[in-house]
Amino acid sequence: MRARFAMGIVSSIFLWLAPPPRGERVASCGDSIKCTNENGWRYFRACGMERNVHWWRYDFESLAYPAMAALGPHARRILVLGGASGGVASRFLQSSDVEEVRWVSNLNGVMEAARRCVPSVSGIDEDPRLRVEMLNSTQFLYQNPANKAVMQYDIIVQDTLSLFAEEHGLGRHFWSASLETEYFSSSRLEVLQKMLSSRGVLVLTAGYLTTPKFLQIAQGALSTFHNRWTLQFAAPDVAHATGVTIGFVAGGIEATMKMNRSWWQLQGIETCFYTEDMHRALLTPSLTLLKVLGLTVSSEPSSSLPKMAAAELPQVSRQTCGYEDQEFQLLETERTNFQTVQVTRALSFAGDSECVTLFLDGELQLTDVYGDVYHEALVHVMMASLGPSPLRKVLVLGGGDGGVATVALKYPMVELLQVEIDERVIQMSKRFFPHFSAAFTDQRHKLVVGDAVRWVEDHAHEMQSTFDLCIIDSTDEPLATGSLVMKGRGINALAVRPDLRLVAAARWDRRVELFDGKTAKSLNRLVCHDDAVLSVAFEREKGSFATGGADGRIAIWSLFCESYLGPIQSQGEENLEPGDLPGAKVHRVVFVVSVLEMSAPEGH
Repeated sequence: MRARFAMGIVSSIFLWLAPPPRGERVASCGDSIKCTNENGWRYFRACGMERNVHWWRYDFESLAYPAMAALGPHARRILVLGGASGGVASRFLQSSDVEEVRWVSNLNGVMEAARRCVPSVSGIDEDPRLRVEMLNSTQFLYQNPANKAVMQYDIIVQDTLSLFAEEHGLGRHFWSASLETEYFSSSRLEVLQKMLSSRGVLVLTAGYLTTPKFLQIAQGALSTFHNRWTLQFAAPDVAHATGVTIGFVAGGIEATMKMNRSWWQLQGIETCFYTEDMHRALLTPSLTLLKVLGLTVSSEPSSSLPKMAAAELPQVSRQTCGYEDQEFQLLETERTNFQTVQVTRALSFAGDSECVTLFLDGELQLTDVYGDVYHEALVHVMMASLGPSPLRKVLVLGGGDGGVATVALKYPMVELLQVEIDERVIQMSKRFFPHFSAAFTDQRHKLVVGDAVRWVEDHAHEMQSTFDLCIIDSTDEPLATGSLVMKGRGINALAVRPDLRLVAAARWDRRVELFDGKTAKSLNRLVCHDDAVLSVAFEREKGSFATGGADGRIAIWSLFCESYLGPIQSQGEENLEPGDLPGAKVHRVVFVVSVLEMSAPEGH
């Protein structure tokens, strides 16, 4: 298992600015605002930072489309506070029913540059429905409260993370009291609530999953709204630095976030990411977010969206983890026959909580805060794809902390065999991670302590067609030799996109199947190979992925619009074409910088 998390403070518009005086326009960052193209990708650089234009649209669509699709024809008047690029405002203008979009921002230099650089916002100023207010958002809301209160909007978007950068500059530390006293203040939210129509909703970004303090502050500030929902999304180009972005949707008693599918389909709006299936996923809180906010959702299937109760907010833990520039308290360390095992306690970035972490040979494996995300991604998608069955037999290779086995055994009709090489990892997990190690006391769990590679080789014939699912949770590659004990059909390998929202499965029927990482629903099956697909890997920043097959082919897939990938080159600078590896089976594909590395056992 490998799970790296990094914490950084990066705004959704990625601008490093000195705090401007209140109300003063920031003309530009001079020559530092640039639009460049690299390897077919377009980047928007402003004030020393950058965003991949293609991934940036993920943020735009997540903030605009769920609310617009829910209100349908009733979304006529829109107010957008922040978002200097204009991306969010431009998404609302795609609807023919929208009559006015009022956009409040004071970074006119960034506005102008974005219109030239970002295809999705070019031409936005030519739409007569757009009204731009070059003001500080606080000035806009309070300069004439009596008049503003009677102006009814159907959707209000407060991009708090963007506003903080625009109005205070990212040179200031993100852990600022201004978020609570200014953007989440009761007086500000009271004004915004009065500006909503009876059906209207407020969409508000609150922080990141790694900043629970401010998520809870925003949650409490919205308690006066009758209906509230969570909103979470993560563009892959920044998710590794900031974590998952968390927001809220709030409205009155008539507000709903149920998608108006017939209206949405008639609109025919072109999207890169947002889909009908994604609508529910964006508004369904993850297990970690539920813990942070002290919420629960029913375990029973339901067609309605999970909604936050308006009851008194519970006192919940603000536990989180950050892993860079931190001091760790060593709880236990041991050099076993296979690796160095360390268990540590770390303070959160806010300094208000602790988390326990597990390291193997100096590499972070999991924490007691975010481990559920990792384990559930490995189990639930595949169990959902297998469908109902009177009994499922599961093989887990590695996973000595017990987390994967514990999640798998939540399914009542599962028998599980686990092979783990290092018994000391199991013992430390039982001591320090009891939540993850619960499987070791389950009667349906059988544990074999030994080398997983050797066990597979020794039992390949005996266990032929025994298991319905094999999960490899290992720091090594126990099946790199090609030894197989799975049934003659099914899935050989899995890869999870860095933002955890998409899972790619390499199938034995020559297809690559894509699953929604939250709903576990199959999105599509792609065909390119002439034989079984043996390997799959995601590129970390650009979202494309590669597959290798028993036919010797390497396929490169680019999932999203406005993207391009050129030919792949070998070390000899010759393009690799299908059939260039006769007789080879590609058992592994890996992205390393911009070079695709492939390996196959000799003679295969």
